[in-house]
Amino acid sequence: MKSAKKWGKWVGILSLLFVLAACGPVEPAEEISESEQTPETRVAQLMREWLNVDVNPLHLSFSTEFENEYLTAELYVKGGMIRMDSRDPELGMVSVITNQEGSFVVLQDHKMYMKTKEDEEELSTANMSFFLSEEELALFTITTGQEELFGIAYDYEKLVNEEEELIYYFLSENGQWGALKSQGTMMFIHSLSSQVSNELFQIPKDFLDMTGQM
Repeated sequence: MKSAKKWGKWVGILSLLFVLAACGPVEPAEEISESEQTPETRVAQLMREWLNVDVNPLHLSFSTEFENEYLTAELYVKGGMIRMDSRDPELGMVSVITNQEGSFVVLQDHKMYMKTKEDEEELSTANMSFFLSEEELALFTITTGQEELFGIAYDYEKLVNEEEELIYYFLSENGQWGALKSQGTMMFIHSLSSQVSNELFQIPKDFLDMTGQM
């Protein structure tokens, strides 16, 4: 079994999600009249229909690069709880879970878990800043265009403000969300769903608690 450094890697992986689209502190947007409103962008529709995690459960399957490794993961969000699953070549299936009791790294194949340190228990949906609210979206200037990535045609919407640039890619053939670029990191989206069970955020009672032993 690897040391705590290996466990800590998975806290870092989940933290990556929180900074993929970090856009810093936001101020309330000025209200605009109905006559000044523009047609809804694809990003606004995406946030309203899928990424409004304060209202809707979310299951997001994606892949990205982390510490020079290609990572495929499953992200679940529901009622302020979050979970991310991915497979490590040495540890097997690893879950990072935040529920009402704190944040945990869980080794599913080994049936053991470890609670993270108090200063790491900031893994909350509030920090998942690529879930933009309507007010936050209003702070960005949005431009559109087309780009080909790995031979696949995308339409994109580029969001820019004084602190951040985010690019949301949508498949040209059907308009589905396909990728996100932030801070030079690409996140490729495989599927979206609202089917999320509460049981996903609970640690099985027969799993061994390794907190403080690594």
